[in-house]
Amino acid sequence: MTEGGYSAASDWFAAYVNGFRDAGGALPPALQLKLEHSLRVAEDAGRIAAELGRDPAYVRLARAAGLLHDIGRFAQFSSSGNFSDSSSDHGEAGAGVMASRSGEFISDPAEAALITCSVRWHNRRTGDIPGDLAGPEAALLLLVRDADKLDIMRIALESMERDGFSDLPSMLPGVSLSGDITPGTLEAAGDCSLPASSLRTLSDFIIMVLGWFRDFNYAPSLRLALRRGIPEKLRSRLPAGPAVDGFFKDILEAARAGAGI
Repeated sequence: MTEGGYSAASDWFAAYVNGFRDAGGALPPALQLKLEHSLRVAEDAGRIAAELGRDPAYVRLARAAGLLHDIGRFAQFSSSGNFSDSSSDHGEAGAGVMASRSGEFISDPAEAALITCSVRWHNRRTGDIPGDLAGPEAALLLLVRDADKLDIMRIALESMERDGFSDLPSMLPGVSLSGDITPGTLEAAGDCSLPASSLRTLSDFIIMVLGWFRDFNYAPSLRLALRRGIPEKLRSRLPAGPAVDGFFKDILEAARAGAGI
């Protein structure tokens, strides 16, 4: 992607988001969070691509895919008031936006197809991603998934430090900010089979996020997470106990091995 191509994608994204502002120019807090999330995912996607040794054109493509990955969230929240995927698949919705409007800002059909693939599948559980995705499509999708996970981890930690993650129930209806770890959560998270729909407490959510360390795809992504101290910060928010200690030890060892540390 050229510099001009990235600028066009960035400008279009800003204009698209502006369509969800109120008469005073403000976004609902949840959509402001999504805007900031999208900007950070774009930056981390570019960092990962650069650390992988990709050329500047690919780094810009990765940034564009990260920027656009959650475009389906804006209409979803506008219509439903939450980010639950039980009633609306925001990846599929975002791919629909790409299909109808990417011609407004991407002139290269191959680039549009790569970004649309990343938008469509970035939010699916690993086992639900089509097995026939390969080559450039799979490479960019996996990179965006990594960058997305990194920033969700950051958002969760900052929100817990600020106000106990008071926004979580609006994002995932049915999740309580108090309560113990639900039985079976540690086991399911250990093999990346824990769906968001099964979460009942904030502790469940943290366990799910820690489980994502087994689902990162690139060593630079894991190195970023470890440099930021994310595993240890997440662990500090969980109750003490041998079961959680054992789970965390396995996760940390896997993360260090995957990062090549």
